[in-house]
Amino acid sequence: MSRAHLFHEPNFSEGDSVLQALYGFIFVVTCDGEVFFASRTVEQYLGFHQSDIIHQSVMELIHSEDREEFKRQLTWNAMLPQEKSNIPLHEVMLPENIQHLHRSFTVRFRCLLDNTSGFITLELNGWIRVLHGQSPRAEDPQLALFATCSPFGPLSLFDIPSRELTFKSKHKMDFSSITMDNSGTWSVLKTI
Repeated sequence: MSRAHLFHEPNFSEGDSVLQALYGFIFVVTCDGEVFFASRTVEQYLGFHQSDIIHQSVMELIHSEDREEFKRQLTWNAMLPQEKSNIPLHEVMLPENIQHLHRSFTVRFRCLLDNTSGFITLELNGWIRVLHGQSPRAEDPQLALFATCSPFGPLSLFDIPSRELTFKSKHKMDFSSITMDNSGTWSVLKTI
């Protein structure tokens, strides 16, 4: 059930709100290295428009020294322990082995916003999963890394993209306002 009726903005989307709240962006890369999806918030962190990187090689976005490690992370059996190194993919997908498909690593991405080195270190955290609806005739399913990408290191107030309509407020359970900071009061007054 949509909660859009609770907000005055006619184009309100819960998905957009989640993406704006996420310190980073959502990234889906096939295990062949093609960018399958990037949330539109990728532009706030890398400076590339979403449409510029989708269906492109992820290797073009990654620092040359990080490419081999990134390729290794895209391999579904890269994290298997020695005693399980020969098990097939369908067994890795079982609940008792699924933890071997988790990925958490850092990589340097090309960044148009950073004028010091041209790269930003991002932490990728996600899972190798089946990319449904792709290559239906293939014997092995198409796999992809579904991950969130967040800037690596401590959160700095200077790194957070400024949003002129961002403010803090406290509400009761019925959504009636208790307190609101000055920028919120100003934003509300501008809309009246």
